Amino acid sequence: MSSMSVRRVILIACLILAGFSLILALLYSPPARPSVPAAHQQDGTTLYIVKSYQDHVAVFSKTSEDPLQVTGIRVSMLPLQDQLELAEGIAVQSEAALSALLEDYGN
Repeated sequence: MSSMSVRRVILIACLILAGFSLILALLYSPPARPSVPAAHQQDGTTLYIVKSYQDHVAVFSKTSEDPLQVTGIRVSMLPLQDQLELAEGIAVQSEAALSALLEDYGN
């Protein structure tokens, strides 16, 4: 086998591996959370705002600047998109949605 043939085989194997990796990444990416940034919340049904507080995920009432709860979840350890959403604040409309959101960040 010539060196050109070996290079082609290696190139083809790398392309197949890259394609397989891309397919796996698309299939197993986490589902998007149906969160609404607090700044865009319009309807007044917001119970809580979840946002970053001293590098931790914290829960605020919609009218208070002091957190109701500061979790042990470090914002800096979360994916960048989550960090950006938490910097803006996420409007939460129910206790169930709050529990689901915090559980999602904790996993």
